[in-house]
Amino acid sequence: MYGFRYHLVTVVSFFMALGIGLLLGGSIGQDVFSKQQAQLFSKLEEKYATVKVENSRLSKKAEELAKREKEVESALAQIGSHSVEERLQGKKIVLINLNHSNIDFLVQILHTAGAEIQGTISVKDPSVFTPGSSSKEFVQAFAIDDNPRNVQVFAQAAETLANELCGETDGHWIENMVSHGWLERFGTFGTSPDAVIVVGGATQETQGRVRAFDIPLIQTLCRKGVKIIGVERGDAPVSTLDSYAEQGISTVDSVNETIGGVALVDVINGAKGHFGARRTAETLLPDVSQKREALR
Repeated sequence: MYGFRYHLVTVVSFFMALGIGLLLGGSIGQDVFSKQQAQLFSKLEEKYATVKVENSRLSKKAEELAKREKEVESALAQIGSHSVEERLQGKKIVLINLNHSNIDFLVQILHTAGAEIQGTISVKDPSVFTPGSSSKEFVQAFAIDDNPRNVQVFAQAAETLANELCGETDGHWIENMVSHGWLERFGTFGTSPDAVIVVGGATQETQGRVRAFDIPLIQTLCRKGVKIIGVERGDAPVSTLDSYAEQGISTVDSVNETIGGVALVDVINGAKGHFGARRTAETLLPDVSQKREALR
């Protein structure tokens, strides 16, 4: 049998060997890990340098494309101005801006085409004409009831506005709306225009206005035989042109752009359909046969 000392030496030797092994293994492993880590960092640096070069190239390309886009837009604007010049000579137009949109470009293209803007009515706050959002004062102005969700209020308001635009009333309603700060009015009304341009578009909060107010207004004007054209800016958050088209009228989107402006002039002159660059459009512009027919 082995003695106690033998066992003691054996156990001590075992643990010493284990400790030496762990020490050597840890040193070697750490060295291997350091090399792998260095290689990884080196690859990441290479990738970063490659991506940086590519981003710089794409940035320059984007700047070139933006410059060319501006040049194309400028050229289109000049071509558009020449193509519509004096084509609406003698036409009287009324603008109804229901979404409080910027319509400066629309006004400019109409003036270039020689149209006379008889008057402009702009809704200052579209929510006033939206069921559930209207002020009680607005609802009481029509003396129907005190429920701002009653769509009859808005239908009556739309019909009254249409009557005053056509000179069938004394204009009191429009003046009342202006005095309350609900509408802005420029120009004169009272004689039927050659065309009424309804500038639509909405937001998520005010899209209830379309069925409550826009559609009754369009329907009333259509019954009176007035030419109605529904338009909106290309950046309108919510399009209203599908709803307008359902009333049997022509529509033009992107009227803040040259394509939309040229299409609008064609429609005022008699072309029919849905034009522009957005989903609601059938084609960009009326075809040549429509233009020829409109000029006869």
